[in-house]
Amino acid sequence: MAAQLSCQRESSKHRLKEAASNRGLFVFRPPICFLQLTQADRSGKLSLTKLGAAVHMLKDAKDDVEASKKLPDYEAVEVLWVALVKLANLMPGGNEHKRMCILVDRIPIQCVGAIVRSQAVSGLLDLDPSLETHQSSSYERLNAIATAETLQSIKNLRDTNPREALLALGELLKRIRNKRSHGFKTRKGPRDAIILTAAREILLALCEAAVEASQ
Repeated sequence: MAAQLSCQRESSKHRLKEAASNRGLFVFRPPICFLQLTQADRSGKLSLTKLGAAVHMLKDAKDDVEASKKLPDYEAVEVLWVALVKLANLMPGGNEHKRMCILVDRIPIQCVGAIVRSQAVSGLLDLDPSLETHQSSSYERLNAIATAETLQSIKNLRDTNPREALLALGELLKRIRNKRSHGFKTRKGPRDAIILTAAREILLALCEAAVEASQ
């Protein structure tokens, strides 16, 4: 909770610094819902339809985040992942990864560092057996080598380059979410409970930081 409040304070400072005066000129960083409106239509006017859709998407993502708090980990992971994708989809970029990169760049560095150095992340990094090395079904395809490389990247970067660590962590969270969506996670399995609880905590912190940075 203290780390979350610290992130919120840092986010406010982050926005104030970017709005600071420079020789009398005001530097404005647009809210998240305006980033899709960088192109004018043929008449030279911004599309109010696009603006309305962006505002609606932001509110919908915020509602998803709040709704997740009343759900068990098993359901909350899915709801939070969808909320994160909705927030990323407010960013420019030709694919999901590029939009996620821009979204992560908007979050204050103190918040990013707090997320990647959290106990929940450490729990995933230190899981034994490691992620993607334990097959829950004969139909499950493991990707042990790529996952081990991702885990090592997070360990190596979370103190020196937390934004890159968070992007790697995002890939890891996506794999966990996909495993759950494709039927390879259970509600009550002890190992799955550890993984889903950690994923839920990380996704919630990430979504709340992204929403805060957008306002």
